[in-house]
Amino acid sequence: MAVFTISVKQTSIDVSDKFKWCLDEPSNGAEHEGNLIEKEGIRIKGWLLKKLQNNATLVLLDGYEIFPLNLNTERPDVIEKVASVERNFQQESLCGFDHTLTPKSSNIAIAIVHNSHFHVIYEVNIEGVFKILEGEDNWLYLDNDTNKSVEQFTGKTKLSWAEKKNWADYANTFSSLTLSQAGKSAFLIAPSKEFVVEEHYPFKKSKHTPLDQLTKLVDDSFSLVTPIDALKHFEERTFRVCDTHWSCHGARVATMEVAKKLGLDCTSIENLFKNDVYVERVMAGDLGSKIYPTQRHAEDFLTTFNYNRVVVYDNNLPNFGRAFILDNPDALNEQTLLVFGSSSVYSMFNYLARIFRTVVFFHTAGNIDKELVDKIAPDYLLAQSNARFVVKAPSFDIKISDYIKDKKRRLTHLPDVVHNTEKTSAIVTSLARVLDEMNAK
Repeated sequence: MAVFTISVKQTSIDVSDKFKWCLDEPSNGAEHEGNLIEKEGIRIKGWLLKKLQNNATLVLLDGYEIFPLNLNTERPDVIEKVASVERNFQQESLCGFDHTLTPKSSNIAIAIVHNSHFHVIYEVNIEGVFKILEGEDNWLYLDNDTNKSVEQFTGKTKLSWAEKKNWADYANTFSSLTLSQAGKSAFLIAPSKEFVVEEHYPFKKSKHTPLDQLTKLVDDSFSLVTPIDALKHFEERTFRVCDTHWSCHGARVATMEVAKKLGLDCTSIENLFKNDVYVERVMAGDLGSKIYPTQRHAEDFLTTFNYNRVVVYDNNLPNFGRAFILDNPDALNEQTLLVFGSSSVYSMFNYLARIFRTVVFFHTAGNIDKELVDKIAPDYLLAQSNARFVVKAPSFDIKISDYIKDKKRRLTHLPDVVHNTEKTSAIVTSLARVLDEMNAK
């Protein structure tokens, strides 16, 4: 849930000799959940005293709209402490205001209107923890993140010498791994949104981004998939307007590009997806929910298939350490796909689970547990990471059980494990046993 901070700044104006005022709420630095601001509003409470014979009104400016801020509250405490000392100021106790505002913008101001002039006395801003970059036509992009997405795109941040070596070592291990413990493999990099929807992005792309450096660094044996062109030229929009992730159409494109790299029969796969039905829903996404007011946009959703229907095992841990198994008897083939991925691959499971009978997933962002590859011995292996993560190479020196143990240690409430393998194949039952062992450590 997005949390917003209320920033309150008192301005310096030249009417303090004619008026006394104070804003009690909201207080500077107060935190609110975004959905509660939109649902319950913000309390605007304070008081205004006028010097005798000075007429004025209070107004609230919300974006481009102006509302009267009527004095509606008796404040004898103000009269006792202030007006009793300032004898030339009003003595009436009806000097307080107490209203609830549901802001329409993130920038609010309180002003005194005196002699046809606006005198802003407070500026109130609703600020998200994360900075969101607003491009043209309301497209939102990630900004000020720890991976320095903007700096990567503009070429100011590049792969260090050490990370180039780490990537080379990873690629060599990945290529040799497929000859022993696994069948065919591919490494998918989900491009950052600005690589695909570049026309709305406020910065120009460098020719030497870390992703460009990586593609030049590795050879064909690495089986790298960077589906930028395919995503750009697909007939449907492949990225969500208010989200960092690709749309369901983008997930389908990425799935097809992986299928090509794995040498699968793409004609039969295309036929599998061609009759899919999509419906439009308005949604905020991981970027739209982090700005105020929440920005939403209509997006397509697949209705023909939902991979959650074929989940037979899921430890339900959030992000790193999550592990689940999909078992779809109606899939195109009876083979097993092992996936070491991140959040971008989740929407691909609506397509991958219809190609492969069994899909085993670990949330690792491309880090690979070699021991698990050995135990599972999949027909196909897919590692997936995001373009903004490439500044740090993934590793083979990890244990999924360590991820799980660490996540369990930090969680205050452990989620329930889904375990529904009674009617599954012997292979799935065996795989579930492997995941059970890791989850129990």
